[in-house]
Amino acid sequence: MDVEYGYEKQQLLEMAFDPKMVDLALKRSTVKTLEGFIEWIEKNQDVAVEQLEKEASNPNAMTEEKQTANPEGEPISSMVNDEFNGILQSMGYSKFVSEKALFFTQSKSVEAAQEWIDEHKNDPDFEEELRMVKQEEGPKMSKEEAIKAAKELQATLRAKRKAEEEKNERERERNRIESTKALAQAKKEAEEAQYKRDIEELKRQKKKDEEDKKKILEQLQRDKEERFGKKFAGSAPVEKKQTPIEKIDVAIKQMRILYPTHSYPDTMKNCLATIVKVIENCVKNPTEEKFRKINKENAAFKARVGDVVGGLFILESIGFQDKDGFLVCDTVDSALFEEAASKIRPNAV
Repeated sequence: MDVEYGYEKQQLLEMAFDPKMVDLALKRSTVKTLEGFIEWIEKNQDVAVEQLEKEASNPNAMTEEKQTANPEGEPISSMVNDEFNGILQSMGYSKFVSEKALFFTQSKSVEAAQEWIDEHKNDPDFEEELRMVKQEEGPKMSKEEAIKAAKELQATLRAKRKAEEEKNERERERNRIESTKALAQAKKEAEEAQYKRDIEELKRQKKKDEEDKKKILEQLQRDKEERFGKKFAGSAPVEKKQTPIEKIDVAIKQMRILYPTHSYPDTMKNCLATIVKVIENCVKNPTEEKFRKINKENAAFKARVGDVVGGLFILESIGFQDKDGFLVCDTVDSALFEEAASKIRPNAV
């Protein structure tokens, strides 16, 4: 045993494995490769060496262990002619194809293997690896039985790979969906944060404009007093008051900034369309209180108008007033309402 697997034993000892465990692995591992020996040692590392040695001396235990074969079979590399295998691979055929061709032609010749390749190159399993179930004991299989067993093992491994691929694909799809949801949520949060920043910027700009305008008016007043003296009879400059239609125009401009169509495709349109409907109802039914009184807490109205910056401002500009949670218009100015509707309507579609 030591002579047969001398190289593997030397490698295992250089890896600092216990010499007794190395000897046991060489005797008891069913996979007679360096990797197989390492796997056996790692699998039994928690078992006492004395117990393993006792089991090794038990013929029944050894027989049971020998019957445990690698469920995925063994490579057929050792079952084919190495020289012919090298020639076929140098001709451009893959390792798996070369080995299968030689295996099924019993390594008769390179020409025989090539003929097999030409005959089977369109097979669905042409490029798949062929593995064999290793026989530890029992009667030797015939050529036909060995080929049949190899084919059955190949089909089993193919089905296993397919199941694993399908599982991985489902996992990738699940991860893709979760990633898409996360990106959508992140985009929504970014847009909401930008919306809040835009609101604050508008407030700051409005306050600054008012302060600048106040300073200009005060400077004009001082200039007149210096020019004409304190007895100047002229009135101080009076700030021009915006008309309702001018206020509506300002509100619509603010909405365009705050609710761009690429981020909020329906917000501005739905708000203005609702306001137009309110105006039209008031014009058609100027004496009906139910059309001139709006519950600000109504869920539909709140979502379409109340929560939209500029929505309530437009209604207040044409005469609606806040009274105990309701927007109330005491008197309908039909001319103003119709002009307002004409101003708003093009932006509500």
